[in-house]
Amino acid sequence: MTELVKQAIDKIDKEAEKINNAYITSKVVQRIIDTMLINDANAKKLLEKSKTLQGCIMNIYNHAKENGNTQIQGAGSFVGGDDEDLWAWVCEYYGFEELQSTATEKVNLFDAL
Repeated sequence: MTELVKQAIDKIDKEAEKINNAYITSKVVQRIIDTMLINDANAKKLLEKSKTLQGCIMNIYNHAKENGNTQIQGAGSFVGGDDEDLWAWVCEYYGFEELQSTATEKVNLFDAL
């Protein structure tokens, strides 16, 4: 892990603590760390002063609202859209390079029987 990636993780972790929203932490922050902060190019984009987690959340909310699939549940909390929409809006906001999934293929255990 490079120094830039460490700095980016530290920044988004601190921003997540201030927001204190379990949904955002589980759906957005952890996925950013796990799948996007694996190279310096994406780390630099997240480290830009104009890019904040709160700004990202507002971007997601505005897109969902435009598509008519959101319900406000208090300050900065919402429901709506599917995970792929949400993730596309996160990548758009930060300008992340789309990376191929590193997830392993699911195995059906019944196939072994």
